[in-house]
Amino acid sequence: MATATEPSDGRADRLTWLAAAGEPGARDFNRAALARVVAQAAAVATWAFTAYAVAGLVHPPVLRGRMALGLAGVAVAVVVRATGLAAARRATRRGRRAVVEPLRRDLLAAALPDHSPLPRQPGGRAAHTVLHLADQVAAYHAHSRPGRLAAGPSALLVLAVVAVVHWPVALLLVLATPLLPLNLRLAGMATEDASRRQLALMRELTARLLDRFRGMRTLRTLGATEREERRVAAEADRLNRATAAVLRRAFVTAGVLDAVVTCAVAVCATYVGLTLLGYVHVGVAPHLGLSRGLLVLVLCPVYFAPLRDHAAGYHERDEALAAVPAILDLLDRPAVEHTAAPAAPTGPGTTAPAIVLDALTIGFPGHAPVLDGVQAVIPAGTVTALAAPSGTGKTTLLRCLAGLLAPTAGSVLVDGAAPQPGSAGWIGQRTVLLPSTLAANIALGDPRAGCDRIAEAAHRAGLDDVTTRLPDGLDTLVGEGGWGLSAGQARRVALARALLRDAPLWVLDEPTAHLDAETERRLLDSLLASCAGRTVVVATHSPAVLARVDRVLRLEHGRLHDDLAATAVEAT
Repeated sequence: MATATEPSDGRADRLTWLAAAGEPGARDFNRAALARVVAQAAAVATWAFTAYAVAGLVHPPVLRGRMALGLAGVAVAVVVRATGLAAARRATRRGRRAVVEPLRRDLLAAALPDHSPLPRQPGGRAAHTVLHLADQVAAYHAHSRPGRLAAGPSALLVLAVVAVVHWPVALLLVLATPLLPLNLRLAGMATEDASRRQLALMRELTARLLDRFRGMRTLRTLGATEREERRVAAEADRLNRATAAVLRRAFVTAGVLDAVVTCAVAVCATYVGLTLLGYVHVGVAPHLGLSRGLLVLVLCPVYFAPLRDHAAGYHERDEALAAVPAILDLLDRPAVEHTAAPAAPTGPGTTAPAIVLDALTIGFPGHAPVLDGVQAVIPAGTVTALAAPSGTGKTTLLRCLAGLLAPTAGSVLVDGAAPQPGSAGWIGQRTVLLPSTLAANIALGDPRAGCDRIAEAAHRAGLDDVTTRLPDGLDTLVGEGGWGLSAGQARRVALARALLRDAPLWVLDEPTAHLDAETERRLLDSLLASCAGRTVVVATHSPAVLARVDRVLRLEHGRLHDDLAATAVEAT
């Protein structure tokens, strides 16, 4: 699967990438095009036998023989055409899958790197790119490539038959043909621009909706739901107007195409009618009788059919071209600034690391630094808490420790080296449960783990009381459409994942948040019992957690201050 190394807004670059994206399905699309040509030949034969049979109506003595032969030929041609069209549809579906599946794998790998628990792009934008835009690219190739390959041979086949029967009509068709791409190109230039605006608005609305759903509890608490409803309604209205603009241009394109084809067919029909009536006669042209006249007349729309099918891909191409920059942005966006290879999960017995923060500064454009010149040393094998109000940079610091965010200035050293994605175990406030078995959800910590290791991790995480109540134990389906787990039980699943990964550094982002006192105590017992031989950094507001850690680092105004744990508890 070829991907560009640098996103580009240039039309030529986007066309090059788009062509390369369709290569996995090229063989199937070629087969689909060949099947379409066969179907077109069968359609020509169908009309030829039909004209032969109908013309027999004016010759009563030979009516029975001509009708029988004509109907037999029509029946055979119809079967061949239906077979060809069915084969073309099957090959097109295979080609579409061959295009979309590797593209989605690449996009998923870019959106969710193997060694990072956090996505590279906001969830709404990434999901829209993976699900909708990838399918849009595949749909363009599935509709356009077979049609483009089949259009030339199919049209030439019809044109050759018409030329043999009565070449003046073929000449009229040739003169009308250049009008199609000219008109479609003019209409398509406006369609691409409108499609690009619609796509931008759709991605913006998708991201906003996802953010609002995630923060619905907060919005309701603040009484801000009506205001956000108005904002979403306004953006939805903008998207509706942009979609209507795209549809208007698509209808204009179709209208232009229909007008050109209708005029061309009307000119040919007028010539055939006048010739049959004897008003027009081209001296060097062959005689045009009823059978020949009927055949060339019905073949005129057949000639334009593959050209119209190919022209329909212009609108889809413009939509696919508008989607390319968003796809390349996700494919090529780096996860972190440094380029060192990700660290592999560490095995049992790895020494707990010491952490050194040296003038660590993390800032974002247009804002004051979140962390400003942080200096700290976290000894190996200790449990250290970060205590600070929400929004002061705790999660930012944790991401930096886990190798998910590169410093703006200064350095972070874990055992003397910069941290890499995947080098730390991560337990956060929210635990995502996939719609699968409980064992499969735990195995996300180490996909190579066997059943015994998964069961041991579940036992050490305190999940025995959960598995005994589940109907199939670790093989019970959980997550969406399966068995539901409480927040505390889900955190234990996250702990089991971390135990299975067995990293020497654990980074915990408020793991006991929103739990009742008893659930918090039990989870904390399991966490602290599992921390032996590891270095643990935990961001928390909980006095219960602060009372049981080795050290508390207080984060204020972008700087760390060292407190004794007991002092921090009293202050809290």
